[in-house]
Amino acid sequence: MIRILIDHRTPESACLACGASLSAAAGMPGEIAKPTEGSVSICVTCGHVMLFRADLKLRDLTPEELAEVHADERVAEALAAITKGRPRQ
Repeated sequence: MIRILIDHRTPESACLACGASLSAAAGMPGEIAKPTEGSVSICVTCGHVMLFRADLKLRDLTPEELAEVHADERVAEALAAITKGRPRQ
């Protein structure tokens, strides 16, 4: 099971799907949560998957990036942990 811990503060950015204010990143177990350009971010409010830009603001994924990210088991595990017990939107 993934524990979500705030490991690194990021510039405040809004989720591109639900508008939630996001200002921190958490890493996967055993990983350092210091995001860089291209790091995956998942909104803890709605589960929307985004990527960090160079300025650590968030952007949507291209269709190619989306396919690659959704094939990553770590992302699927994180999404399951974040959205567990929530109704689908």
